[in-house]
Amino acid sequence: MGTRLFTVDARLLRELGERLVGRPHIALAELIKNSYDADARHVELTFEGDRIAIADDGHGMTENDFTERWMRIGTTIKNDQKLSPALLRPLTGSKGVGRLAVQLLAERLDLHTVGLLPPLLWRMKHH
Repeated sequence: MGTRLFTVDARLLRELGERLVGRPHIALAELIKNSYDADARHVELTFEGDRIAIADDGHGMTENDFTERWMRIGTTIKNDQKLSPALLRPLTGSKGVGRLAVQLLAERLDLHTVGLLPPLLWRMKHH
């Protein structure tokens, strides 16, 4: 038998988010911590009616970062990479579930990101 991958029902992801994050203000803090880990120096929160927007000036994600990091629940990347790529900040979180926080805040997430430079080049260019 060949390699098989687990699949996850959305109901389980919802339950994980609710149990591990629990409350809307914690969910918002989890999303802001993503900006911190992306070496953002500025984070802007905008509340308009039933819409919350979070914008930052962090290094963003490449398509590969998005697929391998953001979309992988429970990733262990922070076990290997302990510091942010440019500002060398200690990375926050450890369970890889903070991104599930968004479901406590909204029914839909629109994520817009641009990976600036590969982390090693980014660090060399800005230090």
